[in-house]
Amino acid sequence: MFNPENDMRWIGGIIEVRDISKLPVTVGSRIHRVATFLGKEIDYILEIIDFEENHFLGMEAVKSPFPMKVSYQVDAENETSCVVNMQLEGSTKGFFMFMDRLSTIMVGETLKGDLRRLKEIMERSDTEKIDVENPPE
Repeated sequence: MFNPENDMRWIGGIIEVRDISKLPVTVGSRIHRVATFLGKEIDYILEIIDFEENHFLGMEAVKSPFPMKVSYQVDAENETSCVVNMQLEGSTKGFFMFMDRLSTIMVGETLKGDLRRLKEIMERSDTEKIDVENPPE
């Protein structure tokens, strides 16, 4: 979750990820993503603005068709489980502004799917492989 090399495994719609900076990620690192959403390709660059290893990752778009902030937070509940919070803030422009209501609903559904995939990945043993071409629904 805190390594952009894993983004395509669990984030729906991502078709390409490039770490512009060197790994491991830290404040100031940049990640270039290309995604599809509502039939449109979105090419954007996120900069990490807040980072606590294995706990919190806050990013802000520095190149994007619309402003956005993304954050991931993981809090341990006990030795075997955790709570993951994902937040996406932004405003729509152009085509996505025209589709504002639908965009909001679809983003919510996309985030739910991302959390389902992430949960399945985290619950699998280290020896199991995940089929990236056919991720869990």
